[in-house]
Amino acid sequence: AAAGEKAAVWVLQRCIQPWLHEGRKFHLRVLLVCIGDLKAFIHEDVRMLVATKQFTEGQSDSSRLDVHVTNMGVSRDVAGYTEASQNLPLHALGKELGDKILSDVAEVLGVTLSKIKAAGRRHFFTLPNCWELFGVDFLVQSGSGRAILLEMNPSPSLAMYGSGPSLLRDLVGPDPLQGLPSGWRAV
Repeated sequence: AAAGEKAAVWVLQRCIQPWLHEGRKFHLRVLLVCIGDLKAFIHEDVRMLVATKQFTEGQSDSSRLDVHVTNMGVSRDVAGYTEASQNLPLHALGKELGDKILSDVAEVLGVTLSKIKAAGRRHFFTLPNCWELFGVDFLVQSGSGRAILLEMNPSPSLAMYGSGPSLLRDLVGPDPLQGLPSGWRAV
C-alpha cells in the first residue's frame, strides 16, 4: 500500500459445492466454549440456518441473497423468510448424517484448536481462569457430507437458540469454569 493508505485484507477459500436441504443452501452454527487453558466443548444443538429460496433459482447469480445468504440476521429481511423452516436442528438431515457431521465438527475443531495451542496461540488467547463462547460456522460439502470450517465468531448471535435474559445462562450454566450443563461434548 502507498504511504498513508491502509492495505487491503483478502480472504480466499476454495469454492465448495454445498449440501442442500430440500433444495436450499444452509450453513451450520456450532456453539464452542473454550475454558481455561484451551479445554473446548461444543453444544450438541447445532443449528442449520437455511436460505429462503431454492439454490437452483440463483446458483449462477451471486446477487441473489435469498438463494445464497444463510445468515439468520440477513435472511430475516428477505421476503418469504420463516424462522420455523429456516432455523432447524442438525438432525433435520437425518440422525445418521447428523451424527456423522457432529463427529466431523468435533474432530475439525479439536485438530484446529490443538494446532493453535501448539503454535503458541499468537492470535487466540484464553486465560486460565476465564471462558469464552464462540459461534463457529460450517458448510457441509455436497456428496461427502464433510464439515468445512468457515469461520469462528468471538461475539456470536444466540438468536437461533431463543431469547431472553437467561439464554446465555441456560446454554452454558451458571459457571462454565465449574462445569457445563448436559448437551456439551469435549472436542
